[in-house]
Amino acid sequence: MSMARRFILAAAVLTLVFATGLSAAAGDLDTSFNGTGKVLTDFAGGSNDLANGVAVQADGKVVVAGGSNNETDSSFAVVRYTVNGALDPAFDGDGKVRTDFTSSSTEWAQSLAIQPDGKIVVIGPVGLPGNGTGADFGLVRYNADGTLDAGFSGDGKVVIDFAHTTDFPESVALQSDGKIVVAGSSRPFGTQAYDFAVARYNQDGSLDGSFDGDGKVITNIFTGSDDFATRVAVQTDGRVVAGGVASIGSAYSAVLVRYMPDGSLDGSFDGDGKVVVTTPTDSINDLALQPDGKIVTAGGASHITRFNADGSVDNTFAAGSSPFPSPFALAIQRDGRIVAAAPTGYPASDFGVTRYGPNGALDLSFGSGGTLTTDLAATDIPAGVALAPDGKIVVAGIGGPAGAGPNDFAVVRYLAAPPQCKVPNVRGKKLAAAKASIRRARCTAGKVTRKPSKRVKKGRVISQSPRAGATVPSGGKVNLVISKGRRR
Repeated sequence: MSMARRFILAAAVLTLVFATGLSAAAGDLDTSFNGTGKVLTDFAGGSNDLANGVAVQADGKVVVAGGSNNETDSSFAVVRYTVNGALDPAFDGDGKVRTDFTSSSTEWAQSLAIQPDGKIVVIGPVGLPGNGTGADFGLVRYNADGTLDAGFSGDGKVVIDFAHTTDFPESVALQSDGKIVVAGSSRPFGTQAYDFAVARYNQDGSLDGSFDGDGKVITNIFTGSDDFATRVAVQTDGRVVAGGVASIGSAYSAVLVRYMPDGSLDGSFDGDGKVVVTTPTDSINDLALQPDGKIVTAGGASHITRFNADGSVDNTFAAGSSPFPSPFALAIQRDGRIVAAAPTGYPASDFGVTRYGPNGALDLSFGSGGTLTTDLAATDIPAGVALAPDGKIVVAGIGGPAGAGPNDFAVVRYLAAPPQCKVPNVRGKKLAAAKASIRRARCTAGKVTRKPSKRVKKGRVISQSPRAGATVPSGGKVNLVISKGRRR
């Protein structure tokens, strides 16, 4: 082999080593996902596709839901990607599913949740012609293969009307018993203002009569205010937390409401079940529950706020800020760190991602000073954040040209932390082979010392530290003791 070819081969090997994560850091694009960490998906040539929610299955596959709109039709749109970012052919044959409630209805998906059995629940507004309402709550449940689940209301689809006017569902969460909770807003008949609207469904798609008597609850925050629930979550004790915004004129207030399992307002939550943060221009775009019952919210002027289990603001939390506008979505990692996604600005925008420590301070180990930006197209707006079983961070939203669409589904996957190294067993190997094995495992050969040995041949590894099988951070050093052979 010529020296030139040897040099090219060596360079290629080094490139592969670094591409596999030796130099990777928290917040780096995960290049095992579609080769770049990013993917854009068009449902049908020229359609305007808006992704609004994302979830990750137990097997690592990514499911994204939103709407697909062409000149004559708007539909629920769901995409599933394999772990490596390709469209999953096991999902309806091509990885994509469009669902219409009727041939003349208008609908799009706002949120989704994945059941333990792999079935996928998707919710969004549905406009049925001739029913005298602007929109109603719509639910669809898919089997794991993308087909409609006939065990859900007979055809996989449910529509309910709250109050004979416009009802707009925004978020879905699953209870531990399999019941489905949906939150949004409703404009009751005879009024001009919207209220919080929460519904609970049985596993078969019927309304749960044990929730406020008919499965539906409407909650007014202020007299005359427009109240919009944007996110919902279910505590381990069955209480339901809904967050959103109340507006009167140009003033916006962030709102949390907690319901008892029977649908009544929880009086132990700020006295009346409702928490209102009256700072002007504040809002809640997303929320997540900590294991200790505290509630973390994203949105508005406060960016990230944490509330105690009783509804009071947690003053031990450093009210995380960000260089980006109001975050649209968040998720809490297993280690308590908080990931939030926001558009970087308007009209041109990228995905902006910020990570905070458990105390609310920016996590300086993430990206650049706790933040990062990702460009997919001229206009990129994130809408949802989900965490993979291995901790990787998935952000989904839209990517499209400047100005009005058509947009595509946009998905990005990031590393949550540098890849770890599982220390290989190199005892008995020659030094060069031991170093190569250590490097392949994403560790670094550390201090090398030599001493005589009666049992180990000269030039081979007598011992190593850390021991084989130990887990250390990527690039961690493995110290070696090499045999000098028998002492003379």
